[in-house]
Amino acid sequence: MATLTQSWIKAWNDHEVEKLLSLYDEHSDCEIISENYRFTDSRSFEEMVHRFLYAFPDLHFETLEKLEENDKVAMLWIARGTHRGKYINIPPTGKKLEVRGTAFFTLKNGKIVKTTFLWDGADMLRQMGLLPDVRVAMWSV
Repeated sequence: MATLTQSWIKAWNDHEVEKLLSLYDEHSDCEIISENYRFTDSRSFEEMVHRFLYAFPDLHFETLEKLEENDKVAMLWIARGTHRGKYINIPPTGKKLEVRGTAFFTLKNGKIVKTTFLWDGADMLRQMGLLPDVRVAMWSV
């Protein structure tokens, strides 16, 4: 499993879409809770990867923590990238983002058959300058 998760991070960081796709079962289930989006086919997964790489062409992941048990892997990661392309209909802001999130994987026969992603979408929008900074808002009463 360690090799699979290392390969997952490396494929994202090298922007090797085909390598990333090769880690997944053709009919894997993927849910992105932060975007209220779910799909069960490799074409949709590939489109999602391209969408992120277009919006954040310098996207880079770092693993902060990882837990593995049997066929399950939970990973806490941090993603860094510059918003240079449209993301969920938001025009490029040029802002550098740093987003913490999680990925939960279920594996079968050495392939990822289910993935659940979760990150703080509101924090992402704050970093893009589209929502007020909560820390400032809390103390300006």
